Amino acid sequence: MRVLLTGAAGMLGMQLIIKLLSRNHHIIPTDYKGLHNVINVDICNSEQVFAIFEKTSPDFVIHTAALTDIDKCTLEPDLAYRVNVQGTWNVAAAAARHDVPIVFISTDNVFDGMKNGPYTEYDRPNPLNTYGQSKLAAEYHIRNLTRKYFIIRTSWLFSEKGKNMPLFILDTAMKQHNIHIAADQIASPTYAKDLAEFIADLPDNYLYGTYHFTNKGSCSWYELAKDILSLAGISGVTVTPVASNEYKSPTRKPRASVLRHYNLEMQNKDNIRHYKDALKEFISEWITAKQ
Repeated sequence: MRVLLTGAAGMLGMQLIIKLLSRNHHIIPTDYKGLHNVINVDICNSEQVFAIFEKTSPDFVIHTAALTDIDKCTLEPDLAYRVNVQGTWNVAAAAARHDVPIVFISTDNVFDGMKNGPYTEYDRPNPLNTYGQSKLAAEYHIRNLTRKYFIIRTSWLFSEKGKNMPLFILDTAMKQHNIHIAADQIASPTYAKDLAEFIADLPDNYLYGTYHFTNKGSCSWYELAKDILSLAGISGVTVTPVASNEYKSPTRKPRASVLRHYNLEMQNKDNIRHYKDALKEFISEWITAKQ
């Protein structure tokens, strides 16, 4: 199958390349130099997007390209909407024109974090910040323009490469003996490898719709830092819990945005490993890379 992958150079995109190649798919990657057939596409340019569909005739589309820096989205809302909304609008419209399924990656930030319990796919979104608002607007374009779509909401994505909190915690622990980290934000960490594994199986799935996918379990950033240092065997580093409002961030974030995998539960497919088990593999890979 010919799979068009936007944002192929991103944290999730790189893992998707590995998983898709293992399933013998032909990948059409945008903005990734690791494969010989790299294609530079500005998703904000509708002519470029429609041209790449015409040129490559994909059978399936995975749209991961996005502006995910939450504070940058807050400070530059026009840029956030241009990339996350207009870009998705262009890709969704092209997918609809060619009648091919599309996967769109969304976020727990579409919720306000005020619910007393995990959010299902059927809870009403109410984003607190520009990032969540732009992603929710993009979801609307996916639903309104396409018939064959998978909207996948996830949270706290991490991997051995890219910019993410577990890597930040490990790198900081190598440089200093005290880490101050928020203890009042709760969600579920998600290993990019596990999410990529799930997405790579979607070309054979015809139960289109909205899905929540994270690793099992939930924690605060503070608890996550404690777990990481313990699993990595790092001692002599003190983790100090602080309130999130002590950070100089312009962005309001959801207090508790744990996602329940309700649609996967109904299909008896919620066999996702716990985030601590995923962390063990992540840390093993990190240690190997350091040697």
